[in-house]
Amino acid sequence: MEGPVLFVLGAGLYTPESKLSDQFLIDVGLSNQPTEVVVKERRSTLPLSLLKEEKNRDLVRSMRDATISCSEMGERAARQALERAQIGVEQIGLVIADCVTPIETTPAESQRVAGRLGLKVPAYDIYSTNGICPVHFSILSKWKKERVPNYVLCVSTNAPTQRIDYSKGSEGWIFSDGAAACVVSLNEGPGLELLWSDYQVDVSQLGAHALDTLGYLTRQQVSPDVLRTQFQRVIKSIEVVQQLWDSKKLDIVFAASEDAAIFKEISSSSAISDRFENSIEEYGNMFGTNSLADIGARWDSFSNGQLIGVIVAQGLPGFGAAVFRVRK
Repeated sequence: MEGPVLFVLGAGLYTPESKLSDQFLIDVGLSNQPTEVVVKERRSTLPLSLLKEEKNRDLVRSMRDATISCSEMGERAARQALERAQIGVEQIGLVIADCVTPIETTPAESQRVAGRLGLKVPAYDIYSTNGICPVHFSILSKWKKERVPNYVLCVSTNAPTQRIDYSKGSEGWIFSDGAAACVVSLNEGPGLELLWSDYQVDVSQLGAHALDTLGYLTRQQVSPDVLRTQFQRVIKSIEVVQQLWDSKKLDIVFAASEDAAIFKEISSSSAISDRFENSIEEYGNMFGTNSLADIGARWDSFSNGQLIGVIVAQGLPGFGAAVFRVRK
């Protein structure tokens, strides 16, 4: 990995209060439940009464009546990350955000989150369905050291349930709202040391998910062969650099896949780790937020020296991975 050594000093996760259970979606009248994935718990920024009565047919009303905005979710995740990093908001020198479902494109989501935090620093968006990890890490790790501020705040915040028509389709069974954030630094400290990251783009998969800027989200069935190939390519990339951490297996790998069968097939046959966890089964698909959701949720449970992997391979154009060492 070229460029400066990066450390994640704190990570945070926020999910809204509204829960969309299987029974609730059945009561709403949603059919077409996909069989390839089981989601334990979906969260939504929309009032349950609005979904039940109108099935989200009025997108303008949905964004207006949402219980919490993407920017506020991003702020809450960011404040948790800052608290865990034990640094003040005023020490942040750059904000990078990812939001596929913004209420507007100007100002950028990063600028709205920075504004809520009272920050007046450079802030810009890097849009990706992969979110913070590995995209933001891969970019920062390639910068010249002198160009990276001491503390960078990375935020991914998405509300796909605001863009779903709950009267039809399968999207309602899969997607969920939430935000994740982390404080990245050049300064060595307790948290996670980024050992390696890689990000690749497969242009043949453009359009796997379509989201009109002011319209509905449309989920296309991802090819199992493409999903399997991406997982295998990422795992092979990790195997190639495994000597960087003395060829040890990773203690835990967090990944996200809408196809539970392929996820279990690949994870059970992998030699890089004996423990894989699928964040989509846990939280639902929150777009790029999934890539850091598990780390934010389990931040206090990691042990010193553990090797943590994050894999993003969902059959979409962008895919990759990152590996961290826990530093207590």
